[in-house]
Amino acid sequence: GGRSGSTSLSHFLRYDTKQNVWDSGWTSLPGARYQAAAASAGNVLFLFGGHNGSGATNTIFSFDTTTKNGPWTTRSAVLPVANYQLSAATVGTNIYLTGGFGPLNSALKYNTGAPDSNPTSIANMNQARSSHLSFFHSDDNRLYVVGGIYNNYQFAVEFIDLSPTTPGPWISANAPNFDSIISYSGGLIGSRFHVCGSANNPRLLQVLDVSVSSPAKWTPFPSSPAPNANVFQMTSPTKVTAVDTYYQKTAFYDITTSTWTA
Repeated sequence: GGRSGSTSLSHFLRYDTKQNVWDSGWTSLPGARYQAAAASAGNVLFLFGGHNGSGATNTIFSFDTTTKNGPWTTRSAVLPVANYQLSAATVGTNIYLTGGFGPLNSALKYNTGAPDSNPTSIANMNQARSSHLSFFHSDDNRLYVVGGIYNNYQFAVEFIDLSPTTPGPWISANAPNFDSIISYSGGLIGSRFHVCGSANNPRLLQVLDVSVSSPAKWTPFPSSPAPNANVFQMTSPTKVTAVDTYYQKTAFYDITTSTWTA
């Protein structure tokens, strides 16, 4: 998906991080979407909500990534409200959906093992937010949410422990960002969450350390050599790949040498 000017898109592409090439020819989405949330469980990719150019949607789509030309499935399950600018994070066979346009402070759990069953609510976040990031840290079984739009553009981190049968409450972490994080992308490597770009500095790389042995804290890292206007990123054990869909640039950050390659 995505958007070109005022036109919503239904494109579906795969980026090969080993060959550094785009792989086209994948089946398009059943409907145009932008600012939807996506997450995978096993070989299945799930897409939640999004804006279709006319308004927010509550649909859930799934796609088996082992079948390049296979169909997308429109699940019977739907979001409780039409939503976009939400975030998704996979935890085992569940996908946790947080926030969204409004902004919203809701948090939902979607069971991919029962993909036609509606998501269920968990404890609400302390702060409503949209266009934020989220990730799961398995060492302490915590789901983190980072940045976003809320409260006159103030930014912070909060997390919830998913260990209890009924998780909650959310806890605000004392980890103010070096720069505001809106609609950019992040990825977890070990206990460090790498975020490429920010509202004020699109080349910025900032890293949130959530090691169990120390409080959550941010560190600025070397800036990307390539502009990041509409960036998404992928992570491997030693590399961050930042792809800018506006300028059509790709940059690679090697965490072992702390260097960028454009």
